[in-house]
Amino acid sequence: MLVAAILDMAELNLISGHGCFRSYLMRFGHEDADDCPWCGGGRSETAEHVLFSCVKYTRERSSLETVLGGRLNADNLVPFMLQGEAEWQAVNSFAAAITTELRRAERARRVHE
Repeated sequence: MLVAAILDMAELNLISGHGCFRSYLMRFGHEDADDCPWCGGGRSETAEHVLFSCVKYTRERSSLETVLGGRLNADNLVPFMLQGEAEWQAVNSFAAAITTELRRAERARRVHE
């Protein structure tokens, strides 16, 4: 539980795969499909997809990778976060931007139902 004490909700959502990802929402019947609206081609909107490869967040991911000094992937996310305060904050800002956008989009879809 120590990790939960030092991670904020945005980081926890990305790392755990919970949150407003269509794949997660579909599991509970809140979405009809889990397709990523930005990438198409049958790509599921999962936390991993959004974090590491979704075209919607290419600019933000590139800025993050500049701060981190390397390409972000599942194997180096936590090691990058543990390099220092600047890296931790950069990942936190990236996670917050993504989760805020996904939450906004999910609410907008609910309004139009």
